Amino acid sequence: MDQPDAPPLCPLCDRPIPPGAPQSLHHLVPKLRGGKGGPTVLLHQICGLMYQAHQALSPRKSLLCLPSRG
Repeated sequence: MDQPDAPPLCPLCDRPIPPGAPQSLHHLVPKLRGGKGGPTVLLHQICGLMYQAHQALSPRKSLLCLPSRG
């Protein structure tokens, strides 16, 4: 069970995202496909960059399904 002061977990690598670590909000639906105001998830910055690079190379294949967290 999550502790109240525990840092959020990155859904791509399942590791904590400590305060002060480089982070990025990832849109679950790409902004170019109408997801500008849609739900986002918090990722490590490097995880987000790797995910975007993977999507650029294989836009029809999903690296994984990210859970919606609000």
